[in-house]
Amino acid sequence: MAASNQTILVTGGAGFTHTTLQLLKQGFKVAIIDNVDNSVGEAVDRVRDLVEPQLSNNLDFHLVLTNGIYAKLQRNALSVIEALTKLH
Repeated sequence: MAASNQTILVTGGAGFTHTTLQLLKQGFKVAIIDNVDNSVGEAVDRVRDLVEPQLSNNLDFHLVLTNGIYAKLQRNALSVIEALTKLH
């Protein structure tokens, strides 16, 4: 099976941007699930900026906050995270 057909789940992925970047460059789709307790969602936006647009489309960021709020973020994760964290 080619890497482009496989999705790798990276839990806590906002803190593993180097790993995420390498997986994208190797042709994998990457799904990140993070609650950003020990990282920042802005890091995921930086990964998107470092790869070409086609590879950026292979990255999904799923934010799960401790109060159960869930969001799938495409871009501008920092502003969305700030808004969501004010809810709890």
